Amino acid sequence: MIKYQELNELYIPEKILFRDLQISKIKETFDIFKKSGGGSSLRLIGWTGTGKNCVLMSVVNQNENKKYCVFGDASHRTAHETLKAMFDINSSTLGGLVSKIIEKLKKDPKILILDEINKLKDKDEIKALFDSLNRIWRATEYPIIILSNLFTLNQFIADDARGTLSLEPVEFPTYTFDELKEIFYDRARILK
Repeated sequence: MIKYQELNELYIPEKILFRDLQISKIKETFDIFKKSGGGSSLRLIGWTGTGKNCVLMSVVNQNENKKYCVFGDASHRTAHETLKAMFDINSSTLGGLVSKIIEKLKKDPKILILDEINKLKDKDEIKALFDSLNRIWRATEYPIIILSNLFTLNQFIADDARGTLSLEPVEFPTYTFDELKEIFYDRARILK
C-alpha cells in the first residue's frame, strides 16, 4: 500500500529530473569532506522553484550526511542571530560567537549550509555574515554551501572573503516547458 504524501515544497522525490549535474557537484563536495575534511564551497544559485533545496536535501538524505552538516535559515535575521541559531551558542558579540563556532567545529567538523542569505535583515548583515564565514573558513577550511536566488550576491562579499571562500557557482536554470511537463507527469504518477 502506498502511503499518501503531500506534494509541497518540502517533498523530495525519489528521482529528481534534470538536475544530474547539480546533484553530482554537491555529492562530490560531501564525498571529499567525508574522506579528507575539506572540499569545495558552493553557491547554489537559481530562481525560486528550480530545485536548489530539493537537490541538496536529496543528497543529504541519500548519503546520511545529516551528521556532517549544520543548516541555517537566515530569513529576516542578523548575521549574529543566524549563526547563533545554527550552532546553539550564546555570545553577546559576533566576534565572540565566531570564535566559539570555530572551536566547536574543530572538535566536530561539519559542512555549513545556509539558506535564504538574501533575506537577511539588510545588506550590511549579508556582508557581516560573509565576513564571519570567511573567518570560519580560514580557521577550518570546511566547505560552506550557500543557497540563494540573489544572482548579485557577490557584490555583498568583501574582496578578501570572496577570494578566500571561493564559492563555486552551481547554477539551477529554470525548467523548460517540456521539463516541467515531464516533472508534472512524474508527480502525477505518484498520486495515482
